[in-house]
Order: sequence, then structure tokens, then C-alpha cells
Amino acid sequence: MMLPGLLAGMALGLLLSASTQDEDVDTQAFEAVEKVRSSLCQERSPCRINEIHDAGVDAKGREITIVELALHDREGDEWKYPDAEKCAPWEVWRVKSCKTGPCGQVKLIELCNDGYGTAGVGEDSIEVNDNELVHGRQGGSAWRWYDETTWQLDPLKVMAIQHDTFHDMLAVQSTTIWDLQSWAGWVEWYSPVCPGEGLVEVDEEDMYSYQPIILATAPEGFLDGAWKTTGLGTCATRIDASGTIGSGWVVEGTPSTPSDGSLSAVLLDGRTLIVEVRDDAWVEGSGDWVTDDHIELWMAGAYDETGQCVLPPPSPLQWGIDLADGAVHAGRGDPKAALSVERHEATVKGIHVVRLKIVLDQAPEMITIVLSDSDDGSGTERLVATSRLAPESALSLGAAGAVPSTSAKCAIFASRLDFVE
Repeated sequence: MMLPGLLAGMALGLLLSASTQDEDVDTQAFEAVEKVRSSLCQERSPCRINEIHDAGVDAKGREITIVELALHDREGDEWKYPDAEKCAPWEVWRVKSCKTGPCGQVKLIELCNDGYGTAGVGEDSIEVNDNELVHGRQGGSAWRWYDETTWQLDPLKVMAIQHDTFHDMLAVQSTTIWDLQSWAGWVEWYSPVCPGEGLVEVDEEDMYSYQPIILATAPEGFLDGAWKTTGLGTCATRIDASGTIGSGWVVEGTPSTPSDGSLSAVLLDGRTLIVEVRDDAWVEGSGDWVTDDHIELWMAGAYDETGQCVLPPPSPLQWGIDLADGAVHAGRGDPKAALSVERHEATVKGIHVVRLKIVLDQAPEMITIVLSDSDDGSGTERLVATSRLAPESALSLGAAGAVPSTSAKCAIFASRLDFVE
């Protein structure tokens, strides 16, 4: 007789123990576990189930289970503890329940904790929720790291990736997060400027923060002209006037609604920026590019990093580009490098849209894009940036970054540039 669901919602202790007051339930539970074990272990030995987690049901109502499988004989609470000489291999599987037994088996993670670094502090954590698995792993030496991957279990997909690093004795740290649902990235980091002072406490306002400008490969024909008629969708970094997390930084003025100015940008093939700006009120013709609606590019060379502190590059250079005609203006730092700019405007669903194709003289190392919104032509109402920009500090600039997914490609779909897998 089949259990109602693969493991009938029973705790692992009941399933792996012979002590129960209900022999029928006990027998069924052991049969269910043995079917899963046999399916996953095949001919491998040693091989046993050590942990089972309920993960809800799939779209067809089949129960989803996460199984932690030990491929060693180490017993007790230390069955997956670090061991530099002989780590204990184990695996994490997704299993579904079908009428004939376990089905939909997929090995998600293969592990063997050898300490994950010379400090020997390696550790794995598994958190299971409805249709979700979060795997955390940490290790390192004096430099510590933490990686976290969030999986959707049905349909199977990596939803988010996080990577943290920090020094055990110094005020050096960084966090990089990619949300692969929205294809948006987020980076926060801090390092003292040389000479460093060792371990100090870092406040949130000291952190450098930016959204990476998505770095991708242009679809065939896109840069030849299709960019003019193609909106920027998920294959672009997006900021707006709202000032909310994940929507850029309002570095001057006060936040507003997203419709009161938004910008999308993607860096294609290393040095071609495509920028799309939408606004509910356009200002031009004031005679001063600073008070007209425009975008700004802030760029700088890479900083030198010693591991304990950073040597910042020279002050960043600023260019202004008019949204009205694509004219380029040298801003702070009096930059000499020329930018090639093409412009196209359109009306999309009643909204005025300007698209710019900006060819840089070389691939940028540090870069921030700013939307300058006037609304009245007499002054700047708001500056929205892709980083927490401080114009006097090159370290406050952001960078371009590729989405950490080998299967995601930029493609034109329904007149939008989107990621497809």
C-alpha cells in the first residue's frame, strides 16, 4: 500500500527508527525510505539517507522532498563536519512522489567538507521552505567567504546567488548579490584607503554601493540598428526616481515616483553602452546642458588593492550627454577622450523615450551612469545614479558585471532586449 505522499509528512526519526506503536505505518514508512534510498544510492556503498526535508508540493500536487545523502560511514552529529585529511562526501537531492514511488530525482549539490580553506572553519547549511532550497557554504583562512544559492524546486531554477568576503582581522568586506528573477545585481564593499588602520568598525554609510551595469553580448544585428526600435527589458540595469532598494540611488534631490524619470543601461561587447531614458516631462533648450535633462557618465581607472587597503585612482572624469540631441559635454576633470553618440527617440505607449548608443574609447574599469532630471529648466531637480556616487571619490563609482548564469543570453523578444535561457 502506497503512503499518501512520499514520506507521509513523518519526521526522519520515525522513518529511520523501528520504534512505533503502529506497525502498518512503520512498515510503510520504512518501505518509502528504502525506495528513496535504493533509487538514489543505486550500487554505491556506503550510502545512506541522513536527513529528509518536506518542501511542499509541485504544480501537479506531487510532494517534493529534499534528501541529504551520506556516502560515508561517519556517524553522529559530525557526519558532515570538516576534515582536511579525509572529508566525508554527501549529496543533496530533490525527489518527488509518484504513484509508483520516488520520481523526479535531481542531484542539486555534491559536497565534501575538507575545511573549505586553511582555517578549517568550513560549514554547510541547508534551509528548506515550500518549493525552495537555500544552501549556504562558508570557509576560508584569514580571508573568509560565504556563498549562498537559492533554488526554486519546481520548476527547477537558481533564483539568487550571494557571495560575501571579509577579512578576519581587517576592515575589508564585500557582498555581491544577483537576483536571477529580476536579473538585477547589487554590490556593497568597503576597504580603508591606504595606509590602513587594521580592524575598525564599518558603518553602513561608509560602504560603497552600486548596481552593476549588466555586461552582455549583443544579439546579431542589434548594434547595427535594431537598438533604435528595441526597448531595454531584463537585459539591462534599471534605476528610477523612487529611491527604493534595487532602483539606484537618488544622490541629489528627493525621491519621487518611478514615472518621474527612469533609466535602463546595458554594456554590450565590452565598450558600447545602450541607454534608454523615460520621463513624464522633458526639459531642453535652457542654453545650459547642466539644467537641461541629460545623462552623465562618470568613469575612472581601477583601484590598486593590497589586501589590507586600497589605493584609489585619480578623481573620476565626467561627461554630460544631452537627451535632446545627443551632444557630448566635457564635465568634471575635463576629460579628453571622445565619446561617439547616436540618438533615437520614440513614443512607447504614450511615454516619450530616448535611446542612446554610446561607444566608449575603451572598456570601462569603474563607471557610474547618472540621470539628471530638471522638470523646469532652471535647475536640477534630481540626480539618480547606478551607484552611491560621491563626485570627489572615484571609489564611489560602480562597475560593469556579467550575470552569473552561463545559459542566460540577451535576445530580442517582442521588441524588447531580454534575457532568455
